[in-house]
Amino acid sequence: MPTTTNPSSFLTPSPHQSFPQPPRILIIGAGSRGTSYAKAALSCSNARVVAVCEPNEYKRAAFGRRYIWGDGRVPAFGQAWPSWRDWLGYEKERQKGGGERGRFTGKGGFMPVVVDVVFVCVLDEMHEE
Repeated sequence: MPTTTNPSSFLTPSPHQSFPQPPRILIIGAGSRGTSYAKAALSCSNARVVAVCEPNEYKRAAFGRRYIWGDGRVPAFGQAWPSWRDWLGYEKERQKGGGERGRFTGKGGFMPVVVDVVFVCVLDEMHEE
């Protein structure tokens, strides 16, 4: 007799993933797609959203307060960018700093924001750029 699969088993969430080194995520696009990706990453793993690129200042700040720096706080240098090009310039400069990853300070003594993963969450027609 064939076995049947219980349809409700597909609704059971997968277990929480705990990485030895939690991935640090940059979200490009703080709209509904970026918000969904951030929620998913944070709800199912110990990953951290560490930076956001979003041209709309209101959306960028709201996203940051919710997922990165928290209510009543302001972003540290390297956590909020109006465009991915701005972040890319920062990242190139950060990498020129030398030393082991994450073990040097940037201009002004701040600890640099290091990113392991980038989620491109802009409109589909903007992905190629």
